[in-house]
Order: sequence, then C-alpha cells, then structure tokens
Amino acid sequence: MLLPAPPARRQNWDVKIPGMTPRRWIEYTAAVLAGNGIYFLILFPDLPPALQHQPLRFDAGVILDFLCCVAVYGIIRLGVAQARRMNARERFPPP
Repeated sequence: MLLPAPPARRQNWDVKIPGMTPRRWIEYTAAVLAGNGIYFLILFPDLPPALQHQPLRFDAGVILDFLCCVAVYGIIRLGVAQARRMNARERFPPP
C-alpha cells in the first residue's frame, strides 16, 4: 500500500522578520566581510598582542573586529541613504 506524498512546502515560508530583506542581508554580509578584512589584513599585524584576537576566546580583539564591522555597516547605510536622497532630487527637482 502506497502512502500519498506530503505536499511540497518551503521551509519557514510563513516566518516574517520585519525589515529583513535580501538587500539587507547583502548589506550585512558585505559589512562583515569588509570589516573582517580591515581588521585581519590591515589592523591585526600592527596591533599589540592585547588587542589581537585569539581563536575561541572573547577578548579585546573580538570587540575591535565587531566595531570594524559596525563602522563599515554604518558607512554602507549612510551611502544608501545619500543615494536615495540624490535619486529623489533627480526624480522630483525643486521648482
């Protein structure tokens, strides 16, 4: 005896997170990658040992890395806001 196949469903199709869009995920990913790149490739070699991140530890290096990512994300959001203002001005120029 064959059982009917369950209906095809997308996993978590009904879960909605306010403000979470694919564009926002791309911004988050870009900020994390760029922030880690800045920390590990530019800052890390010249930092004193107390500010260098040690694997699997919560230390000052993790906090500094996080701050680099937050700064990059802030720059991305400022750039997006500025681009929207410029586009709105071009679309609807003042009289």
